[in-house]
Amino acid sequence: MKGLDLFQSKNLDANEFCRVLLHFLGSGSYKDGNVVYSSKQAPEKKIEIQLTKADRIYSITVDSGFPKHELAGAIAKVKTALIDDQRSITGRIVAFCEYPISGYFKGDFFQILPMPQGAPTYPRAPYPFLLEFTYCYSKDWIVNDLRRRATAKKLSALLSVFTGAKIMSSSEIAKYGWYTIYNDNSRPMPHFGELGYFFIDMPNEEVFSDTSKLKRLRVLNTQRSSGQLGLAIPQDLNGLMNKAQNLENPKHNQFHNACLLTSFALENTDISRSIEYLALICAIESLISFTDKCTECDQYKGATKQFKQFVNRYSTDADTKQSAAKFYDQRSKISHGSQLMGSDIEPDFLNWKPSIEEQKDVLHRTLVMVKKCLTGWLKEQ
Repeated sequence: MKGLDLFQSKNLDANEFCRVLLHFLGSGSYKDGNVVYSSKQAPEKKIEIQLTKADRIYSITVDSGFPKHELAGAIAKVKTALIDDQRSITGRIVAFCEYPISGYFKGDFFQILPMPQGAPTYPRAPYPFLLEFTYCYSKDWIVNDLRRRATAKKLSALLSVFTGAKIMSSSEIAKYGWYTIYNDNSRPMPHFGELGYFFIDMPNEEVFSDTSKLKRLRVLNTQRSSGQLGLAIPQDLNGLMNKAQNLENPKHNQFHNACLLTSFALENTDISRSIEYLALICAIESLISFTDKCTECDQYKGATKQFKQFVNRYSTDADTKQSAAKFYDQRSKISHGSQLMGSDIEPDFLNWKPSIEEQKDVLHRTLVMVKKCLTGWLKEQ
């Protein structure tokens, strides 16, 4: 039907396209690579979207007799959300860092800022700060917000890898759980409520915030960039961020997936150190081109050897190079269920045990190795 070819010729993001149709039509289903939507007025009439393995729109089929006014509305909705007025604006979120942030840093497409005066803070990590960035605007508030948050998540992961600090973007989605407050007699009182950080007076301009009255963050030319004095910026941070942003696929997706896995590892430290360790090793595996697959077990041949070669190529630490095979062996033990990290089995609090302390040291060394390897790989591209 006339108008639908516009969607394919514009090479739209299939996920956004399907989401906009779902929001407009109200219901949909997914099966075997096809997304099917029903008419609100005539539920037996369908729109079927066939997707490629790369999540691109392959074909769009509309049943004969699909209500014309509904189809016209869907076309107009997609055009408004994904085609009209697609411009670059500045977005921002509250992010968190394990080190305090008292100054600013301006890159080509992002900016790090301390929280505005009056924002809630606490003298312990995680420390809130503002992360500003450019992203592609949409008139549709759902698509626009998803783009903003997806950009923030990617940038937070990149910053976490490049600065050597644990940086997390806030979910901005309501989460609920039990927490403890203390009454006047210092007695703990359990409460159930919403968890999260919300600051009403967030800047909402579509341009970067003014930094003329702020001091710049420390810029260092060493690998160890952050510590007790707060977050510091590697000298080549802006260049690394630009290089990561400008990678072409499949390397772009590979590298951003590796950074996101590193970020997931840091976010899951308090949940499971086994999951944290697997995510860190998977971050490196994301950048290795495994090719030779066993026809019987469907596993890649020589995976340990290729992992060791990758670490030896990009790590600068001699001890890490020697331990690369052991790191990968530990990954295999966890993924096959033969050995979990000790703190996932026994209580970690007040439980000092040599084997658990050794595993914590291995995790720390693995994290350092991953960040160095990811940065080294990117610089070579």
